[in-house]
Amino acid sequence: MRVLILGASGFLGRHIHALLHGNERFEVKVGPRSRDLDLTHASHTVWHKVLQDAGAQVVVNCAGLTHGSSEDLLLANVSLVDHLVRAAQDQRSPPRIVHLGSAAEYGPEAQVAAETTPACPASPYGESKLMIERALFWADQLHGLRSACLRYFNAAGADPNGVLGEDHDPETHLIPLAIDAALGRSDAITVFGTDYPTADGTCVRDYVHVTSGTLSPPWSGYWDAPCRCASGTAGQATRPRWSPHLP
Repeated sequence: MRVLILGASGFLGRHIHALLHGNERFEVKVGPRSRDLDLTHASHTVWHKVLQDAGAQVVVNCAGLTHGSSEDLLLANVSLVDHLVRAAQDQRSPPRIVHLGSAAEYGPEAQVAAETTPACPASPYGESKLMIERALFWADQLHGLRSACLRYFNAAGADPNGVLGEDHDPETHLIPLAIDAALGRSDAITVFGTDYPTADGTCVRDYVHVTSGTLSPPWSGYWDAPCRCASGTAGQATRPRWSPHLP
């Protein structure tokens, strides 16, 4: 199976690339890097050529902005997938699309997030991810373009072989910050929130290991209906669960 990964230089994209690259079932290609080609503003002709050159049967979209102004987040993330969908429809054999969404689509009121929990994003980032899911849903309904969306819950950790991991500069993720404090590489760690209904008043944070989150993707199935995946629930972290539940 030929797979094109967009955003392969990011945290999740790198791990997915490593997972598939070592499997003889897959022929993996990487999309243009953002420093070489801004896909959010690329023309339809450019997008068409990217897909045509890759000859991909599946496109994994890990690309997109996570920080920035409301306008930048919405425009960049939604425009990227809009171009991707339009170019995919023009292919002789349209590829299937795997889109990496976010638990931010649920919003802060979702104390326990299940497959059926209504989406109610409280940030432009979460809103952009939900808009993309809806666009992919209608692309399937109107044009038969198959897709699957994964809503990741705090992906963290590193490849067991030690080849890949988290290395942000500056570091903002909680687990690396906690490890730095434990190893004495920083003075302390700041934990925000003291009024949650827990034993010590701090928030319960659930994580899914980045490798577990990429081990059960829909590379070869689950295409009978658009599907959504939640890769964890409040109170526990689990492997992805697949469901034909429409976004």
